[in-house]
This record gives sequence, C-alpha cells and structure tokens, in this order.
Amino acid sequence: MNQSRKNKIIKKAYFVIFLTGLALFVASMVVSFWAAGYFDRTKTPPLVNLTLSQPACKYLSQSGIPVEVNNGLCKITTRYRQGLFEKSRAIEISGKPPLQICDGLIIAVVQLEDGSDEPWSDEHKKALRYLIGSMSLMMLFLTIVLKAIKRDTQK
Repeated sequence: MNQSRKNKIIKKAYFVIFLTGLALFVASMVVSFWAAGYFDRTKTPPLVNLTLSQPACKYLSQSGIPVEVNNGLCKITTRYRQGLFEKSRAIEISGKPPLQICDGLIIAVVQLEDGSDEPWSDEHKKALRYLIGSMSLMMLFLTIVLKAIKRDTQK
C-alpha cells in the first residue's frame, strides 16, 4: 500500500473516531444532566413562604395574587423554582402562568417542603449505569481503533 493511500485511511479513521467520541460525549452529557435533575422541569417545585419587598408586593397585587402585607413587606405561601440560567425565580400560582420575580426583590425564603432528600429513582440509577457503560465502551473502542491505526501505519 502506498504512503498517500495510508495517510487517507488514517485521516478517515481519525475522523470516524472523532465523530464517534463526540456523539458518545453528547449522549453521555444529556444522560448525566437528566440524571442530575436539570431536565426535571415537570417536577412540582417545593412549597415555600416568601417574604418580598414592596415593589414585588405591588407587582403581585397588580397580577391579581393575594398577598399579606405587613410593615411594607408581604408574605406569600406558594411554589417556586429558581431559574437554572437566569437570575429570577418563577412563582407558580395554581391556575395562573408562572410569574418571574427578580432575586433582589425576595427578602427571605422559608422552605416548607424539602424535595432534595428524595432517593434516586430507578430511572436515574438506570441512566447512570448507561452513562458508565457507554463511557467504558467508548474508551475501549478508542483504544482498539488507535492500536489498529498504529499497527497499520507501522507496516
């Protein structure tokens, strides 16, 4: 086999390795994010007592949400979720769309329910097993292909 043909085969092999590794990496990241709970947007947020500043109280009152006003501050018992990528919190009132409240307007948060101590579900455990297995297979595949390329180039 001439040298230019060998070089083309090697370049194609490295390209296939790169694409395979990239696909497995993306798939494993999706699985790990799911297992960590980043995609659990359908989960019910925890119930909390919020103490809000006066501008937030006005905003909630104008939105038609009843609040308890006390010394210029207001309290509301509701479900909320902190945004993953934004610096605001979504206050969810049943029957109404979620309202975004800036973090600077929230004075105190007292959590009434704690969902963080929930045990991992069977789906999460299955996802982590898949993640570990796919990464192990990827490393094995890459090792075998790299050894084959090295052996072919030394001939």
